Amino acid sequence: MDIELTSHGYLRRPNLHDGRVLGLNLVGKGLRLSVSDIDGRSYILELVGLQRLRCNEFAEGNIIHHIIITTRAKPSSASLRKLLGEPHPSVGEPHRRRHEDWRARCEQSVLDGDLTFVELQSSYGCEMWALCESVKVEAAPRLDSTQP
Repeated sequence: MDIELTSHGYLRRPNLHDGRVLGLNLVGKGLRLSVSDIDGRSYILELVGLQRLRCNEFAEGNIIHHIIITTRAKPSSASLRKLLGEPHPSVGEPHRRRHEDWRARCEQSVLDGDLTFVELQSSYGCEMWALCESVKVEAAPRLDSTQP
């Protein structure tokens, strides 16, 4: 399935605003993120060649506010720092400089199109940040909540 992004990288199609994160499945060097839109249509977002992942606050509900997919553009510095972390204040040189150099290399890899930065911001529940090689979206069978 082809995806459509706004000029700022927001996922427009499929429209997952107010949809839900249903599950995450790490498979080899990838992540399969099960989601549904507000009408209950299910999708799998596959993050191929996963390099780094941070996922917080997975809860019952997990309402999606928006998903941003960035490649060949500068990712949000604040969001990239959420994924890559910051050195503890007590960490001195040269370790602090090495961390900043690594963060800059990751940012440059996104700018060059070698990596893709994915950010899922929620209205409630699961937030996610990831670096991967590419993102694929496929329609999934509709889940019937009446089945055991």
